[in-house]
Amino acid sequence: MKYTGKKILLVLFGTMLLYGGTSYSPGFTKMPGYLTAEAGVKPVVPAGIIESKKPVEVVSFYNGEPDAGHRAGAACANIGNGAEGERITLNSVAKAGYRLKEYQIEGYPGLRVTDGTFAMPSGNYQTLKVMAVFEENELRQPMTFYVDSAQGNDASSGNSEKTAWKTLNRVKQHELFVPGDRILLKRGSVFQGQQLAFSGMGNQKAPIVIGAYGEGELPRLDGEGKVENVISLYNQEYITISDLEITNLASEYRSDFGLNTSDNKQKPLRAINVSIKDFGTASGISIRNCYIHDINGNIGLKWNGGIFFDVKADIVDGKLSGVPSKYDHVIISGCTFERVDRSGIKLVNSSWCNQWEQNAPGVPVNWYPSTNVVVKENYMEKIGGDGITVRDTDGALIERNLVRDCRYQETGYNVGIWPFEASNTVIQYNEAYDTHSVQDGQGFDCDHASSNSIMQYNYSHNNEGGFMLIMGGYPHTGATIRYNISQNDRDKTFEFAQGCPKGVMIYNNTIYSDCTIPKGIFYLSNAKKGVGVNEAYVFNNLFYYPEGQILYGESEDKAKLQENIKLYNNAYLGGVSSLRADPNAVEAGEAGLVSPGLAPRINDTHKPVVGDSGRFEGYKLAEGSKLIDAGVTLEEAVSYFGGKEPFDGRTLSPRELYELARKGTSIKHVVGRNFPAIEGVNYNQDFLGNKNRYGEKPDIGAVEFMPEK
Repeated sequence: MKYTGKKILLVLFGTMLLYGGTSYSPGFTKMPGYLTAEAGVKPVVPAGIIESKKPVEVVSFYNGEPDAGHRAGAACANIGNGAEGERITLNSVAKAGYRLKEYQIEGYPGLRVTDGTFAMPSGNYQTLKVMAVFEENELRQPMTFYVDSAQGNDASSGNSEKTAWKTLNRVKQHELFVPGDRILLKRGSVFQGQQLAFSGMGNQKAPIVIGAYGEGELPRLDGEGKVENVISLYNQEYITISDLEITNLASEYRSDFGLNTSDNKQKPLRAINVSIKDFGTASGISIRNCYIHDINGNIGLKWNGGIFFDVKADIVDGKLSGVPSKYDHVIISGCTFERVDRSGIKLVNSSWCNQWEQNAPGVPVNWYPSTNVVVKENYMEKIGGDGITVRDTDGALIERNLVRDCRYQETGYNVGIWPFEASNTVIQYNEAYDTHSVQDGQGFDCDHASSNSIMQYNYSHNNEGGFMLIMGGYPHTGATIRYNISQNDRDKTFEFAQGCPKGVMIYNNTIYSDCTIPKGIFYLSNAKKGVGVNEAYVFNNLFYYPEGQILYGESEDKAKLQENIKLYNNAYLGGVSSLRADPNAVEAGEAGLVSPGLAPRINDTHKPVVGDSGRFEGYKLAEGSKLIDAGVTLEEAVSYFGGKEPFDGRTLSPRELYELARKGTSIKHVVGRNFPAIEGVNYNQDFLGNKNRYGEKPDIGAVEFMPEK
């Protein structure tokens, strides 16, 4: 199409149509919705035939006012722009206790919406505004429904133990569950090849509860590989799931779960999947005390295995379309995961949260993160790939989890616990050990596209790939590793992959190894793919290695690493030398620690061994140690490295903070004391839970010296 001032030339299949006249030219035939022309003839298209599209805006209303928070419900159109006469389809979801009353078209009181569709009207308007009007909906009183796989009957009412339903299919067929309802599965029941899904949702005062009744073993939901998601929630909120056993084995694939033996590379399988689209904020999802095991999912697909949350959105003409959606107040706690391929827990994968074009090509950069996400007190063993990953979140808390034997299958790059594309994440009081492979293979990771991630009070040990991975491939700022203990992690201690992001601080950690590690304490890999190698600040740490331990691992980027790892005031015990890299090194020889290296190698419980367990006495500082009061304060360290007051980027998206940081210095964009404000998180203690400054100055290492009472 070419505009020439007063005329528009269109070439359709080689035939030119001239738009600008007021009458039909010879050879032009009008058909409904079409223009046709004889070959070789240049018809004139009458005015009004070609129309521009206009925006369609759908606004939720409740009680005569716009419902911007979607308290009563949410609605959207299938397209963002429409031409005159084009059919528009509207979709809505009403929250618990509300219903859609009607749609109203602003300025067109006579235009009716039938079965959720209408035709774009003609007229002189800039944007067509559609009002989705919600009203209160009277609900029945809450009830308890019982399901018994052995003695139940789907023809019964389901309202008592004696009249229990038999199958999960009957739960799915029930018209609507309301706030306060309970769906209880009898202990000892086994539901084979069935999916637990239902209509309805709870509210803040009265969630819908899915749980167990009776005595005996947990009710078992065995997907048998016949259902992709054994439990599926879609566009629901205020749901509590607890006390269930869930497994999903596909018989056509191996199920022995030996090291690197799984062979499913096609079929996704999950225990629980939670998904929303055009919903607004879905609040109050709680998953507690479930036993999830023996899921031989697709080892080539990260987003399958245990528990998963996602947020979907349509993309129209390169733009996000529909109702911005997220989760709020999600908790996953007290669950056990054993023999799960490929991932244990991953939440949230949101189309509303892409922070880097290469991460999700075609998805616009946007930031609408889920909030108040907590993953705590879970146990994981023999997980094919990653243990726990939070993403597309702001202020997530991952604490007191025990993950062992992650990356148990040939799944490529995987780590025990990590954030990705997340802001203000705190990962604390976790134990991670026996992660396999040196292709990553670390206990912990501060990953791409994140900002202000805090790793503190964790115990990492015997991971084949090392202690900590710090990714620099996508926009990433402010990774902070503090007051952790690493014991006998292998291969390399700190790996900077695809570069080193700005604002990295590593301080007051205790690192112990009973053997030398080949790739050094600091290792830089594949820096050419990343966003650059920036300064990282390392101080007040205690490094304890045998004779011959190298500081920097050999790689083609070793010189960049040496230039940008800024060491200051660290202690070097055992056989490792501070070299010339640390201008204020504390060399304490063998003295300093009571008896390092004696923290547990194997944890036979399902609870993490961390600082308050009483198992780290050997990492206390001995009376008279040179490390007591030998540290520098955070402010002194920032000043030494050339900084002043760090920039507070907590309210910015990871991308916004990255764009600011890349124009400034690395030291300006450390977290400093701008820690994430998360309820119950304490930044003023050491690894053992004592004050992290007892004397005039901080001590060196993860444990502050406390004199015997």
